[in-house]
Amino acid sequence: MRHFVHQSEMALRRASKLSSAQNAPMLEIFPKQTEQRKPVGKPLILTCRPNVPDQALVTDLQWKDNMNNTILPKPTGRNQPPMYTETLPGDSLALMITSLSSEMTGKYYCTASYANTDLLLKSVSIKTYVAITWTNAPENQYPILGDDYVVKCEVKADPNPTIDWLRNGDPGVKMAGTWHELENQCNTIEVVETTSYQMTDLSGNTYYRIELKAHNAIGYSSPASIIMKTTRGIDVIQVADRQVLSSAAIVGIAVGGVLLLLFIVDLLCCITVHMGVMAAMCRKAKRSPSEIDDEAKLGRDEKEPLRTPTGSIKQNSTIEFDGRFVHSRSGEIIGKNSAV
Repeated sequence: MRHFVHQSEMALRRASKLSSAQNAPMLEIFPKQTEQRKPVGKPLILTCRPNVPDQALVTDLQWKDNMNNTILPKPTGRNQPPMYTETLPGDSLALMITSLSSEMTGKYYCTASYANTDLLLKSVSIKTYVAITWTNAPENQYPILGDDYVVKCEVKADPNPTIDWLRNGDPGVKMAGTWHELENQCNTIEVVETTSYQMTDLSGNTYYRIELKAHNAIGYSSPASIIMKTTRGIDVIQVADRQVLSSAAIVGIAVGGVLLLLFIVDLLCCITVHMGVMAAMCRKAKRSPSEIDDEAKLGRDEKEPLRTPTGSIKQNSTIEFDGRFVHSRSGEIIGKNSAV
């Protein structure tokens, strides 16, 4: 009988401990995985919810980052920080990460105080990785016939990826400068960010399709195809025809240059020594009407002989014209512009 009572007491104690453990205040983080793996650049939302008998006794519910700094709520305004907290219905606190970066890798904590006596703590680890990205792998590349060519292929990933090279869809490897196709296997190269592969003995005017596929601990990437075409070679070189001036255009330019030179010389003669075509035109334009009439009368008088009035005494006289005025005096006739 005593043995039965002892077993009953032990069962009651175990049930009491189980009931108290189930009712003990604690924090829960959703999603419930203790390690969250997300690619860099993606958003992440973690929710911390108190699991306590009385929600009113929960105070100081907050998130701490991987540097043990308290993450503040989202500020008012348009500027959105990369990481902030937001209170949700049901007395839950969400951790909002708009864009993950490699620096955000680490352990994050959700803390709270219950009934001012119990310190509640729950942690979660965030691990980031860089998805496989082709940074410099042109789909079309153009090597020259007879020359060595290094196929461009740059891939970025974290953890470091490996690249499988295939030629025309078949795996291959270059040994002693010659490309050898392998059966049922790929040529795997460990790279950090950049890899290259040299191809030799390419045929002219031929398309080549190279397929690249990277993988790391996360998994395989989608294949990247490179299609390249070799040139016909150095024996076919086409030189573009250059446009030249016609003979008429050259003659026109030469005549125009000569006329321009004559104009400049005549202008300089007009300015300096008052000679030339332009100087003559300027003098003619500046003559007054009275001077023109005097010159016309003088020309008429030169053609007609002087008449002596009846009963007068004949006497030799000279009339001279100096270009502007007419001078008359008695005496011998001299000068070609004189009239008697």
